[in-house]
Amino acid sequence: MVRLAIAALIWALGVWNLAAPGAVGPQGSPSYKVPGVDALPAGVTYANGRVNITGDGVTLDGWDFRGAKYVTVSGNTSAIRNSLFDFAGGEQGGIDIGFGNPVAGAVVEFNSFDGLKATGSKANAINVRDLSTGVRIRRNRIQGMQQDSITLNGEAIVEENNITVGGYGGPTVHSDAITLQRGDGIIIRRNLIDVTPETGTYGVNNHIRIQPLGGNAVTGAMIYRNIFIGRSTLTTYAIEAKDATGTISGVQVFDNIWDLNANGLWAYPTSPGVVRSSGNRLISDGSLLTEMPGVNTPQPAQRLINSGSAN
Repeated sequence: MVRLAIAALIWALGVWNLAAPGAVGPQGSPSYKVPGVDALPAGVTYANGRVNITGDGVTLDGWDFRGAKYVTVSGNTSAIRNSLFDFAGGEQGGIDIGFGNPVAGAVVEFNSFDGLKATGSKANAINVRDLSTGVRIRRNRIQGMQQDSITLNGEAIVEENNITVGGYGGPTVHSDAITLQRGDGIIIRRNLIDVTPETGTYGVNNHIRIQPLGGNAVTGAMIYRNIFIGRSTLTTYAIEAKDATGTISGVQVFDNIWDLNANGLWAYPTSPGVVRSSGNRLISDGSLLTEMPGVNTPQPAQRLINSGSAN
């Protein structure tokens, strides 16, 4: 609570001219519609718990997808907002963008995702597939997930979400808040992410994990103006980057507030391709973080925030 209060104070004071994240989750008091009961718009089908958006320009606003229902997006410029999801277990749940083929322009905003702390759930809240482009994920509330909350295999902006990852399912579970597996120019900004474990239940939970596999690449990502709270284990990092079977390059990390892990580290000691720019601060007292071994020294040209290139 102390760390959260300090983070809120720093945010409110506008130390970096931050935009307040505002309300997350459904807005107002929607009268939720239910698939299988209420008619879906044109370009959408429903069968066996799966809502499939096949048409372009489709909007699903104010739907209750709880109870093993999930949404796949195969059409362009679709929007899903003000809706409810939960995860009772198994493979299904949440939103799968680019299901079967890459899509462009999907928007996911003002939704609530509740993992129900369900042991055995293998679904992500939001999954971006197949190098989909122009995806925007904003102002969602995500909590209680056993698997990663957001997984990115495409170009996306992830902003102003509230993500709580409590390590549910025991010490062998690895549930990260946001995982980057493939994509160019991904932006992660102004999110509040808390990995503080519940008593007796914790795993290795990173705020941001960058790990391209199978020869894939993550390039040019920018991670900035986020608040990262909590540390569940000695091996928990605000940023963990491993290029085991892929490549990472040009990742910029700047102007964030975060905890260090119990070993006093903010990033995986040998995080390849990560450029640590200035402006990151400790959540405990607001002091600037010093450079650490294994992460590249920032270059002036990569300091975009003062030029107005990063908002």
